[in-house]
Amino acid sequence: KEEDFEKVDEIIQIREQKAQVDFERNLGDAFLVKTLEIHNVDFFGPSSWQLRPGVNILLGRNGYGKSLLLHCLAALLQKDDEASKDLFKSASQDAFLQLTVERNGVTEIIRRERDRFTKAVGKIPILAIPDSRFVNRTETLIKGHKTTALNLRVDGARHFLEDRPYGEVMQVLFTELCFDYLEKQSFKLPSFALLQDAIKTLTGETFQFHAVERVDRDAFRMLVVTEGNERPLPIQYASQGTLSVLGVVGLIRSYLKGLFPEEREEKFLQKPAIVFVDELDAHLHPFWQQKLTGILRDNFPNVQFVLSAHSPLVVAGCWSGEVSVLRKGSAGFQIQQIDYDFLGTPVEEIYRIIFGVEDFDENYLKSASRATAGFSNEKRISELEKKTELTELERRELLRLVREEGMIRRAAEVRDERKDDRQRTLELKAKVLALQEELEVYRKRNGDNR
Repeated sequence: KEEDFEKVDEIIQIREQKAQVDFERNLGDAFLVKTLEIHNVDFFGPSSWQLRPGVNILLGRNGYGKSLLLHCLAALLQKDDEASKDLFKSASQDAFLQLTVERNGVTEIIRRERDRFTKAVGKIPILAIPDSRFVNRTETLIKGHKTTALNLRVDGARHFLEDRPYGEVMQVLFTELCFDYLEKQSFKLPSFALLQDAIKTLTGETFQFHAVERVDRDAFRMLVVTEGNERPLPIQYASQGTLSVLGVVGLIRSYLKGLFPEEREEKFLQKPAIVFVDELDAHLHPFWQQKLTGILRDNFPNVQFVLSAHSPLVVAGCWSGEVSVLRKGSAGFQIQQIDYDFLGTPVEEIYRIIFGVEDFDENYLKSASRATAGFSNEKRISELEKKTELTELERRELLRLVREEGMIRRAAEVRDERKDDRQRTLELKAKVLALQEELEVYRKRNGDNR
């Protein structure tokens, strides 16, 4: 009936209005994610993840569900009914995902059961950056209008949750930078200083914005000077690692600026927010991987970061409880939080700890055999590390060799530990036999025939 359709439309309109009111209220509040509880959902076993106020890093092998977990966590915070369904397709009726959050210091619950949200606080603003932070390197123009801007305070997680191409977001960031320059006719601005300092901290080399050329009304060319290139080049020609870092740091700055439009630069960079970055280490040199989390902490000290990565090197400088590893268990993949302070920890120790947490497979057997044979990658690693500039193939080779070397060292340690374990087991068995013999003698003496 027409009246029924009108009632449905009215209900939908009321819900949309309430969602908008809730979101506007949430924009003015400070949120902190405290705990994620997982129960009887698809893919993951029962887990509890205690998130820290600063950096939270989730490690795991390919296929272990790092991106899926971040995706669902972001969907809960955004109260996205469709995106939060991913883990309930074949789940039992009692399955749930539950978040404990703090709003201005007060605890609230977000709970998603199989069919619906049973508890929610509305859409919470977050920025979520996917692993595919790609820039079209064949296109040297930056096309956009000053009024055509992605509203990150509203849509900061949309591309991540909907798996949309992220190139358009990077294009918006570059357009914003172009207009920043054109308004002041200068690169001596906080936005450019932040990005240049981030790259210099990573590489030790100077990265500079050189020029912005206006090609037509809504098209620009931005030129930069990068390590190893004295001639200014279009920003799209920078390395993928450089572009990835520019994207992460630049977008976080733009997001905070959008959340706190009335604040000056030095103020809004100090403000609280929630930021997700999937595969933070993607496209980065091993040395960069060790420094990037420190750069995020230093520049955005009150942001709560939820990060995923493959490389254990990104945990350098992390405090106890800030690092978690996805492990494969009998009931599904589970989160194991590492109670270890990685501040000042040598690279080889990081590999030993992380790989010691993960389950061993055929890679352990291969590494153990190499350890027994005295095989080492150290000479080749030293050769590559001495080079001032690495090709992409050499960069990949170095990363692979460092990982292999870490596995070989860990395999040797585990081999020795297991030798010690076997020796202790034999000693305990001997003690048990001796006690059994003494018990038998005692029973005979006391006429106990049991």
